[in-house]
Amino acid sequence: MGQQQRDLVEMNSELIIAILIGLGIGAGILAIIFAVMRQARRGEGDKPVKVDEPVKQVITTVLAEATFDLGEFIISPIEAREGETVSISFRVTNVGNTRGLYKAGLRINGVEICKLDIDLAPGQTELATFAVAENSAGEYKVEVGGLEGTFFISPAKLSVSAIDIDPRRAKEGGHVSITAEVTNGGGSTGAEKLEVRLRDEILVSEEVTVTPRAAEKVNVTLTNLRPGIYEVSMGDLRTTFMVEMSDYIEPM
Repeated sequence: MGQQQRDLVEMNSELIIAILIGLGIGAGILAIIFAVMRQARRGEGDKPVKVDEPVKQVITTVLAEATFDLGEFIISPIEAREGETVSISFRVTNVGNTRGLYKAGLRINGVEICKLDIDLAPGQTELATFAVAENSAGEYKVEVGGLEGTFFISPAKLSVSAIDIDPRRAKEGGHVSITAEVTNGGGSTGAEKLEVRLRDEILVSEEVTVTPRAAEKVNVTLTNLRPGIYEVSMGDLRTTFMVEMSDYIEPM
């Protein structure tokens, strides 16, 4: 074998060795890379997988509210008697688009005394009424949902008709009948007193109680009368009668 052939064989041997070394190094690098990737995958497997949550859609529903309109405020009677029922009426209309409950409150002189619930469909109108009764004279201010008005109870207005006395001239030891009528034109109960006096002595004091828009009579009979001039008074009326001595002879 010539020198040239030996040199060629040595070169081929060296090339093969270099190739083998390169392949070995490459395989090692690949092994390392695969090992790292495997470890990474194994680590990722320990972590929970994040799943995107679905977007929750929040829908806000706006409910239409009933709207109410009030009017035609009526108080009857305006001038009442004590204990008499006063009607307080008003008209309420649902002008909204849905059924609703109107809560009405009645206030008298600034104090709420009662409530009323009115169920109305859209477009429906209803005449609602409160009923109250007061027992004291005075003015009463009424308010319902911004509507205002007044009613009042007048005080007692007592008047006494003519006082009838029979007889106007009586004998000593005789008797006298006294009658009077009292009328009450006011809205509250009142009382009037009938008095009979002989000089400064009160012989009779009779009280009569009269309810509103009514009349009452008072009757008094006096017996065993002593001689003298008697004064009878009731309210603004005053009159007299005379009792004469039994042996009194009227001049001719």
